[in-house]
Amino acid sequence: MFCQKCGKPANPSSAFCTACGASLPPHIQQPAATPPQINTPSIHHQESAKKKNPLPLILGIALAIALIVTGILLVPPLIDDGGDDDEASSDQSTGKSSLKTGGFTADGALEITLGNPKELDSSTIGEDGGAAVVSDKGSKLDGLSIKVPAGAYESDTTFTISEIPLKTDFGDSFKPLTPLIRVENGGMLANGFMELFVPCKVPEGSEPTAWYVDESTGEIEAIPVLDVTDEGVTLSVRHFSDILVGAEKIADLKNLGVVGTDFSPGVDDWKFTNRGSAYAPGGHCAGQTLSAMWYYMFRKSGGSLYGKFDNYGWKDYGFETPSIWQDDVMGYRLATTVQETLDWSDQEYKDFMNSSKRSPRGTYYAFVNIMNRTKRPQFVGILRKKPDGSYGGHALIAYKIDTENSRIYVADPNYPGDTERYIEYDDSTGSFKPYSAAPNRDAADAGDYYSYTEILFIGISSFMDLDKLNGCFKDFDNRTVGNSLWQSRDLKMYTKVTDADGNEQEVEITDGYTAPAQLKITRFQTAFSNSKIELFLHNAKGDQSLGDFGSEMLLNLEPGDNYIGIYHKTSTPDGKLKYFDFMWVKVTRQFDFTGEWTGEMTWTRIDMPALTDVIAAIPHGENEDSYQREVQSVTEEYNQIVYDMGKTYPSRMSMSFADGTYEADIVQVHDTRGCLLY
Repeated sequence: MFCQKCGKPANPSSAFCTACGASLPPHIQQPAATPPQINTPSIHHQESAKKKNPLPLILGIALAIALIVTGILLVPPLIDDGGDDDEASSDQSTGKSSLKTGGFTADGALEITLGNPKELDSSTIGEDGGAAVVSDKGSKLDGLSIKVPAGAYESDTTFTISEIPLKTDFGDSFKPLTPLIRVENGGMLANGFMELFVPCKVPEGSEPTAWYVDESTGEIEAIPVLDVTDEGVTLSVRHFSDILVGAEKIADLKNLGVVGTDFSPGVDDWKFTNRGSAYAPGGHCAGQTLSAMWYYMFRKSGGSLYGKFDNYGWKDYGFETPSIWQDDVMGYRLATTVQETLDWSDQEYKDFMNSSKRSPRGTYYAFVNIMNRTKRPQFVGILRKKPDGSYGGHALIAYKIDTENSRIYVADPNYPGDTERYIEYDDSTGSFKPYSAAPNRDAADAGDYYSYTEILFIGISSFMDLDKLNGCFKDFDNRTVGNSLWQSRDLKMYTKVTDADGNEQEVEITDGYTAPAQLKITRFQTAFSNSKIELFLHNAKGDQSLGDFGSEMLLNLEPGDNYIGIYHKTSTPDGKLKYFDFMWVKVTRQFDFTGEWTGEMTWTRIDMPALTDVIAAIPHGENEDSYQREVQSVTEEYNQIVYDMGKTYPSRMSMSFADGTYEADIVQVHDTRGCLLY
């Protein structure tokens, strides 16, 4: 079981996560002496009539995307263990187990009752690969096989295969084709894809479906089906847990109407666009979609992803820039890092593409089935075959299906927030209509669109090592994501100033630099021979793009703090300039209003003592008339100043600077009629 905060394995006997220190919910601590009574959909283990357990285990099952590695779910458990003797029953007079009516509930939960596990095979496979095969004529799983390629595991690995009978009547909505299949191999994620052949007969007019099922929490995740024959189905897996293979009637799947999830573009996708980077020049579509799905699954309670990490860069700058995507540094680096973590050159992904013989019809209904059952978005891979026989791919997120029009609505990282993009399935021809897209947004802007004709259904945990993805997000939180890729951030910005002797000197502009009203940037120094700099400016007037830097650029600064945004692009091996880095440099405009100044002045605040205190400070002297005239003059001047508060008058003042201090002397102030006030 895993910690809800950091995603790391949690010890069921501990009250706190040993990785991050967060407290663990009671349902993953040691159970109390008396199990709590709960009313939830459930899995039941049913003993035989000869030896009936008086407290059969009742485990709730809620449908959602599960990220499972051999019985351990990479999401927090949703419910506690409980017990209710009446939930499972057997006929004591005959000794025969009665079927428990259950299946899928209206709120997307699953109720099943299980019998006793029976071990069918235990095989040890070395690093050179091999196969584990069930040979048991009395089992429905006779002939089941696991094909393990060379290098999938780095040491000898034992695969123990068991079957667990289902004691549940699902009615007409779902037909299980196998008992629950349990494969235990130590919980390791394989380095490549393995093929699991499951003997079964898919009824006419139905489509097979396969799920990982976790007994302790009930979370499920769809398993990609590679091939369907009269003998059985072949699944693509990278890890094992309890597995259930069944069939759904196509007629039922066609009449579901709109199958929705609570994922929505413009809410749950990244706001920045997939333009690629210096380390993912072809685009980071898979990195962007997988990281968005991970955030949705584990962190959505912290707020919607879209725009959440605006200007999330090297430090907290304290302001947002919704019109500037380039400063979403950590999000962009995360997408590239996840993309590169996949290592698209790996043979395993090519093997998956080449081994998938699933028909377009099977792929379409796989999406319909799992999204209808779980109400969760799914990862979509789309492919086009290049003239040289290699594949070009793009990654999307399926979040809604219109079964009436056979449309899978997708979130495309090339078009963040767009809710009108979809892949269309043509039921009359049994094929997908081509999806027009580009590898990245730069290619789309250049008109380089392609027709992607192959659509792949891939479970997220089959496609991505979720431990690595979790680690990428930890680096994201610490603002260190991608440091292993981005080896150098050595970028310097310069200006020229004239010293007291009239000599011109070159000075580096660093964070906190004090500049005059006009700042001339003269050059940049980078670690790359072919780079391009684009500048932005953020100040009291808002955000503005200053365009590409040439030989020099003159910036007009506002009084106070100004932030110069430096967008750094560098050349890729194919000669294209791609995203490398972005940083803000704080520059403060110095107060340069020395000399005589003429304009309008508004007095918004005047700090004065009380009038009585001012009068008390006037020397009384011996001449009473002279004293009273002075009191009257001071009182009139005082009242005039009070009257002038908040009013604007034509004014003239003298500003001087000495010993680091500015002084202002009011020379003249006129009222709106032109009369001299001061």
